[in-house]
Amino acid sequence: MGHKVLHLLGSPTDEFSFSISLMYARSLASAKYQEAVHNTNIYAVVHPGGFWSFTDDIAQDEALAGKMFEVTEALAAVREMSPDLMLQHILCAKRPLYNAMFEILNIPFIGSSSQASANIADKAATRALLLQAGLPVPHGVVVGRGDHCVRYDGGFPAVVKPCKMENSVGVQIVHNEVEMEEALEEAFAYGDTAVVDAFIPGREVRCGVIAMNTGVLQALPCLEYKVAPDSIRRYSDKLEGGDGGVKQAASTVTWWLDEVEEAELVKTVQGVAAAAYSVLGCTDFSQIDCRVTSTGQVFVLEANTFCSFGPLSLMTKLAGRAGIRGGELYARMVDSAVSRGSKNMEGAALRSG
Repeated sequence: MGHKVLHLLGSPTDEFSFSISLMYARSLASAKYQEAVHNTNIYAVVHPGGFWSFTDDIAQDEALAGKMFEVTEALAAVREMSPDLMLQHILCAKRPLYNAMFEILNIPFIGSSSQASANIADKAATRALLLQAGLPVPHGVVVGRGDHCVRYDGGFPAVVKPCKMENSVGVQIVHNEVEMEEALEEAFAYGDTAVVDAFIPGREVRCGVIAMNTGVLQALPCLEYKVAPDSIRRYSDKLEGGDGGVKQAASTVTWWLDEVEEAELVKTVQGVAAAAYSVLGCTDFSQIDCRVTSTGQVFVLEANTFCSFGPLSLMTKLAGRAGIRGGELYARMVDSAVSRGSKNMEGAALRSG
């Protein structure tokens, strides 16, 4: 028996974020996983400006521009549809707000809660939580717009990044105070806070974690990105295009860490990834990006709780390396969300009774 899955995609903020979300949502829609053939898929499209539309097919752009609903009308329509769960494909800073909407509607969804998602979407909050828990992060500070009291004292080069942007948008490596001030001004174009971190020379590695049905965490194989030890991954290393359409950068080069030759490093990175999952209050899955120094020290750069579960999604690739097929991973996440929803309903019934 299949499930009624509401896919939430798009962005209320801008065409660029809308295009990225659509790319990932279409990746899942075109995957045609055998495990999902009995599901009924409904697509709720959030357009720049905040209006919603609904469709059962997102393959063609024309299907996205149906009848428009303002938010309260859209949520009433969603309640009437009564989906079994929601899967969010939105990547912009508003993502946690939509999780909160579905929490209010008592509709379960795949992934972390609105609170955890908000913390992870904010690099300053992520940094504070990891630091408080004793996990390794680069030395640095969080700077607010107009804040003249907080000063970075970590030396150069350093990395400046807006707190609430993804895919390295607005991220710059700086080599002196003048460059740092200029980079901060540019970062403040994306929000009121920015992080300044000491640059960590070395390798860049990603590791994912998934929650098994038993609740036990499974750390996935580690993926390394091709990046010079004295450089950082930039937007052009991740995505190509802009408002008119986005695709993953063809220039991206990755390889798997050898679990025999680098067994100790893999174990360390996986341990940090699992600890970050717990500290940040994640649900179902998470990913971290790390820098690894020449001596094997691991520093967490950021966490990520986005996955559309199509072939383009990195979590799907990480799980695949561990022998978990994309359709199997997606089905597991769907079942987990539906199960949480059932337990929440049972708990609510007991409390009201």
